Amino acid sequence: MKYDVYDPNTDKDNDANSVYSFALNYYWSQFTKVQLQYDMRHEDGTDVEQKKNDLITVQAQIFF
Repeated sequence: MKYDVYDPNTDKDNDANSVYSFALNYYWSQFTKVQLQYDMRHEDGTDVEQKKNDLITVQAQIFF
């Protein structure tokens, strides 16, 4: 699990963006890994409409 915050303008209040990341790794064999990651994004602020911009990533890696 990972948490990340980005504030593009530190002089302005309530404009930060937050990302919560969750990941699972599965080692298929000694030389192969599959990773599934879900990033849940949140925009701060009272006048900002929440966007549906969550992200799901699947990655396969072969070691040699």
